[in-house]
Amino acid sequence: MSNSSSNEGYDGVTSINNNPHTSRTAQGSDQLPRYSWVGGSTPILPRYSMVVNPPARPGSAPGSSRSATTIHEYNLKNGKIPWVTLKVSSRAGPSSNHVKFVGGDTVTGSVILDLNSSQTIKAIYLTVRGRIITGSTAHQSYTFLDYQSLIWSKAHGDPRHMSSGPSTLKFDGKIVPGEYTWPFSFSFPTESTLPGEPRPPSQHRIPNTFRERGANVSVLYDLTLHIIRGKLRADDKIRIPVVYIPKITPEPFSHLRQLAYRENTPLPDPIDDPEGWLTLPAANIRGVLFQRAVELDFQLSIAKPLCYTQGTVVPCSLTVRSMDIQALDILVSPKTVGAVLKQRVKYFPDARQFERNIAQVVDVMDVGAAIWWSPNTTASQGVRERRIEGEIHLPKGLQPSSDFAALIVEYAVHLLPPKSPIFCVDEGVETLPSQLVSVGTIRAPGPTPREHVARPPVTREPSFDTVPVFMEGDKH
Repeated sequence: MSNSSSNEGYDGVTSINNNPHTSRTAQGSDQLPRYSWVGGSTPILPRYSMVVNPPARPGSAPGSSRSATTIHEYNLKNGKIPWVTLKVSSRAGPSSNHVKFVGGDTVTGSVILDLNSSQTIKAIYLTVRGRIITGSTAHQSYTFLDYQSLIWSKAHGDPRHMSSGPSTLKFDGKIVPGEYTWPFSFSFPTESTLPGEPRPPSQHRIPNTFRERGANVSVLYDLTLHIIRGKLRADDKIRIPVVYIPKITPEPFSHLRQLAYRENTPLPDPIDDPEGWLTLPAANIRGVLFQRAVELDFQLSIAKPLCYTQGTVVPCSLTVRSMDIQALDILVSPKTVGAVLKQRVKYFPDARQFERNIAQVVDVMDVGAAIWWSPNTTASQGVRERRIEGEIHLPKGLQPSSDFAALIVEYAVHLLPPKSPIFCVDEGVETLPSQLVSVGTIRAPGPTPREHVARPPVTREPSFDTVPVFMEGDKH
């Protein structure tokens, strides 16, 4: 617990009091508590206990799968005794410091006050905040989401006699000793507006939590409980890191591809299953092999739909044609051909640049390479062509695609020229074809995609468990 309010961030970055571009308010639960006396006699300031049904487990969007949930508990303490308890149900594991939500999830839990003395409180509410951070200065932190869910305010009246709406009796906010519990439930926000848009502003899907080692940009979310005191006393806060994952689901695979997965047979090729593949334009590659000029046409196909879930694969098929049969035999093999998945991250290092749409930074990196093998049959190949099959493995922690203007994450499959110590590609070779694809977070309906070869060793996966919970409150 910290009594300092100078550093509101939990990521080592000093936060700023900027004006968020999105602010919405949701009322808390209308469920009314019952009250019971504690103790055998009636003291001067009686201690009350609000008895309510426990909040429901977090919900999810219709038709979505739901993983096991954990009830996380956070406290502000008076010495060793908690006087504020925040309980939140989420998908994160019990040892996690963060909570975790997927697009469409319902955030449920409760706020508990256990007061040993009277306290003056003006309001209690929760916020969900999303920020894009590119540095430590004020202009390098942009708040794109600030969602509020009101739990209680003094306008509701004395919590011992709270009604479903504003109270007709004036209440000064002084809450007598006792235990008070407010359950809450609201949908985790999935969209936000952007500054500078014409009225009415459009809603845009918010990005995934983005926090990777070596990256120059981060996307951070937090869930914060605010207990508002008034002018003469500091407010109390509990801030929890949030891992947010948007719900991005691919369309179903082609009928023949689903059948192959179910029956554990090889995937049909682009000729047998034209609806299940996208074939790119042929690329003419020229070079020198054994001191003679050779020319080959490389044509890459990738499986449709062009959205692939984290932790699955991008099936590939490569057909190469040439009049030079020796060149085909040497240059078309699992060790010589290549295709990669490139990630492109676009962002603005300065929030002021974002509002003027200038000086965008683009970071590009390879996040996956195709692994190839020869097909079981060559019946569909001509004498002057070769076909080879492959797949690109997507890491389980790969960032999903994002079209949010302040942070764009996009992917493309790129064909590479063949690599061989005895083949020299002409310097003037044309730009090889590439295809934009997207990375999803939910498995496509139907059978689970099957991997043909073992995955390469994992070199990096994002980790959020090292992010601390931030608490700020007076000792009472």
